[in-house]
Amino acid sequence: MKRERSGCATPAPGRGWRSGVCLAWLVLAGSSSLGGAELDPARLPPAATGQADYDRDIRPIFQSACFRCHGPERPKSHFRLDNQASALKGGDNGIAIVPGQSAKSPLVFYVARLVDGMEMPPAGKGEPLTSLQVGLLRTWIDQGANYPASATNVPLVRVFSLSPLVRGVSVSGNARVFREHAWMPDGISGGLDGFDWQEPLGAGARISSQGRFLSGGQEYRLKLGIEKDELGFVRTGFEQFRKWYNDQGGYFSGFGAPPLAAGRDLYLDVGKAWVEVGLTAPRYPRVTLGYEYQYREGAKSTLQGGLVWDPNSGSTRGVYPATKDLTERTHIIKVDLSHTLAGVFVEDSFRGEFYDSRTRRQNSDFYQLGAIAPLSVSVFNENYRHFQGANTLRLERSINEWLFLSGGYLYSSLDGQGMFGWSSFVPPDLVHPTTIQEVDQQIVIDRESHVFNANALLGPWGDLALTCGFQSEWTRQHGFTAGLTRVYPRATGDPGGLSSFSRLDRFETQEDFTLRYTGIPHAVLFADSRFHQGRLGQFETGLLDNDTPDERDFLRNTRATEDFRELGGGFVISPWRQVSWQTEFKQRNRLTEYNHANDWDASVPPTLPGEGYPAFIRSREIRANEVQTKLVLHPAPWLKTTFKYQNVFTEYTTATDTVDDGNGGRVGGQLVAGTYRAHVPSFNVLFVPWHRLSLSSTFSYARSRIQTAFNDDALVVPYRGDTYSVLSSATFKLTRQADVQASYSFSKAQYTQHNEALALPLGIAYDRHGVMAGVTRRFKKNLTTSLQYGFFKYNEPTAGGARDYTAHAIFGSVALSLP
Repeated sequence: MKRERSGCATPAPGRGWRSGVCLAWLVLAGSSSLGGAELDPARLPPAATGQADYDRDIRPIFQSACFRCHGPERPKSHFRLDNQASALKGGDNGIAIVPGQSAKSPLVFYVARLVDGMEMPPAGKGEPLTSLQVGLLRTWIDQGANYPASATNVPLVRVFSLSPLVRGVSVSGNARVFREHAWMPDGISGGLDGFDWQEPLGAGARISSQGRFLSGGQEYRLKLGIEKDELGFVRTGFEQFRKWYNDQGGYFSGFGAPPLAAGRDLYLDVGKAWVEVGLTAPRYPRVTLGYEYQYREGAKSTLQGGLVWDPNSGSTRGVYPATKDLTERTHIIKVDLSHTLAGVFVEDSFRGEFYDSRTRRQNSDFYQLGAIAPLSVSVFNENYRHFQGANTLRLERSINEWLFLSGGYLYSSLDGQGMFGWSSFVPPDLVHPTTIQEVDQQIVIDRESHVFNANALLGPWGDLALTCGFQSEWTRQHGFTAGLTRVYPRATGDPGGLSSFSRLDRFETQEDFTLRYTGIPHAVLFADSRFHQGRLGQFETGLLDNDTPDERDFLRNTRATEDFRELGGGFVISPWRQVSWQTEFKQRNRLTEYNHANDWDASVPPTLPGEGYPAFIRSREIRANEVQTKLVLHPAPWLKTTFKYQNVFTEYTTATDTVDDGNGGRVGGQLVAGTYRAHVPSFNVLFVPWHRLSLSSTFSYARSRIQTAFNDDALVVPYRGDTYSVLSSATFKLTRQADVQASYSFSKAQYTQHNEALALPLGIAYDRHGVMAGVTRRFKKNLTTSLQYGFFKYNEPTAGGARDYTAHAIFGSVALSLP
């Protein structure tokens, strides 16, 4: 079989470019994500006897179960079944049909519902195929998957659907926490839960529009498009949603008071608008030109808690709430071209990004419990903007039946500049000035990166296949600031300017290998490895022009090397159709060694040269082991269970310089800086005791512990605890026209540090319940109504009850569709 290119997307600029291995691996007939044994032909219904005719046997199956999502109208995963060329080409998930080999065609396993997460058609999109229909499809593929000449396209039809929605939410307790959890406002709101309009224009052309408009939550989505087959398209759209934040600070029971609050609604409106024009004419390069505008605007909470002092107990804790006002604007220009030349698929993508952000953070420096306002407040203003251009070039070709090659090159360049300002306000008196200010009007950064990537798929040779990939990356970054000044308006301070410069050079290489063996009956063995090597050079210097030593004067010159390796493997075995067992093991090790050629800091006493942070750290090593296993039991068509278990252990080791401990000994050297352990079992069951009743439930539990090297200090104690989650749902068909649905969700955490007497108690303990119940009624073929009730309850003892809430919600909707 000739290999076709996969639909693995080109990654966004500025991120690690690992797509080549993905490209090669997806070409395999059945990637590891399919579970290996789930592609066991023994689990398939047998092929039908006799000849299969497309118009008589196959087209009706496709029309009832497939064309809705995989016809010419915005085909899901870019996979179309309406004509032979598109069907055999495959889509984003790779090849789906192998002519003459139904037992190796993933499409057959999807429609037979043997692949978790890929059951076709999905729920609500059509009735599952019967064993007879799957058998007919197998016979048709075994006979060559031939389409008649008349099967070129599915006739376009007019589609119109509209779904109005009204909801009312009543909250007793902390409504702001409810908004943050549920992503919906309290009160009455509504709008259009969704609408879809598609209009054929003739000759393979169509216009379409989809959207969603909900008030209160400020949730909007609109997409418009006009397309013509084998010519091109124009698409545009806009979307926005609102993300809420709680305005409360931390809680300390020793104060005998609820958490302090900022007293304002905190939320970010996040949105984007875009337009793109594409040319898709056959035998010509595919070209897409686009523009996108992204934004974030509003205010959010931060974790920078300010100090709070209780004069009665004398306790001080960092629990005062902090906020951040944010405005971000991003303009993106896109140019994509792809074409096949002399058997080589070529794709080039350019992204140009103009970014601008302005933030204002307000933190309390010191607050006395019971006072009207903080005694000292710091305000930080930061402005930043940059232009980043990135271009990726990707090539891939199938050399022969056992060798597939792909590779690419990414170039990225960034030029940015910013401004920083800090003001601290304190009450006027004879000692303290009214304000302290630091302002830097010029911060410059530039970065340049080159990334090369090459990959190969070798095989399959019989039952063995190998993928390998190589990537190298070189990055250089410069930073410069000049003009930072400190001003004390009511005192003679040191208004000197701070100049600093930094340079960062990084060179990295990475190698990936994956081996897959299917020669053992009913089993798949796989092994993979990843190796990474890196070299880093970092130079930093800063000098405050005030003719006196200052804690901000420093000089550092560091060289570092990094070595990372990950080894893994496992198996998938399915000795019977009703049983599948998968186990996988991974071992990771990352070692970073530092060579500090220079380290001078004016804040470090001269008696301890070169022993300040971070120069006393000589190496860091992270070792991790992970084991996970999954057992699937499907003893009957009406019962399916899945058991999963994951075990993770990570150890952090640090080596430092040794210093005198003052008692004639020395401290430092190699030490275990911390460990992390986690056990995560989960269980899922799907139970259909009656054709009218369907029940499903998932339970998961996690026990984890983070422990540092300083657990003999009462201020630093282990982070440990348990988390639980339950998600259950039920559907009952009252009649052919009415269904009843119910769901229950529960989550619980007991994950804290038990050191409240000496420090701020970190972690959280909570219980959260959610119940949804409703009825759906189909009055006519194109008219459906739904009424639902929701109950939500949240309890957080670690906040003294100040974040608790109970909420009731009513949802009513109508769905109208016109063919």
